Amino acid sequence: MIFAQKKGGTNLKFELKEEGLEFTIKDDTLHKSEFIPYEDITNKSHEYFEKNSGHKNRAIYFLVVGILFLISNLIFQTKLWAFLFLIGAPVFYFLYKKSVVNYKVLNTDNGLMDIWVLDDKNQTEIIDAIYNTRNSYLKENYLAINYNNEPNNEENKFLWLKNLNIINDKEFEVIKEEIYNNEN
Repeated sequence: MIFAQKKGGTNLKFELKEEGLEFTIKDDTLHKSEFIPYEDITNKSHEYFEKNSGHKNRAIYFLVVGILFLISNLIFQTKLWAFLFLIGAPVFYFLYKKSVVNYKVLNTDNGLMDIWVLDDKNQTEIIDAIYNTRNSYLKENYLAINYNNEPNNEENKFLWLKNLNIINDKEFEVIKEEIYNNEN
């Protein structure tokens, strides 16, 4: 399953593969692709807001210069082009507001690149697909008890699955009891 997002000059690609996510981010300054195993995708996330403050600074500059030129025109009867600056200020402010990009960032473990998902109409679908695919993979590969493994290690494996909401508290307790009741 492949998802793609684009806003401004930022392109994101999410390719859900058998054992992990191939995530690619590309913009004017960065082109990076990384394979992220499902085991390394955590439930932790945060919001990130990116803004082009240059447009905001230009809007303020144009407003201040426009007001100064307008005052100069009124006091000294000059013909400075105040109206151009006063028209430019809201234009740059509009560009500033349009340049705001919101992301939901899914955190990963082991120093891997975090997963950035644009806040658009597809954001929920993409995040749900990533977590659902991860959960299915983890259930398929880690939900069986390995009685040859040390009981504490097996318990930690299932605690990890519980912390990722793959299994609930009751299932964890049943599995834990099974692990320790079948010790050799």
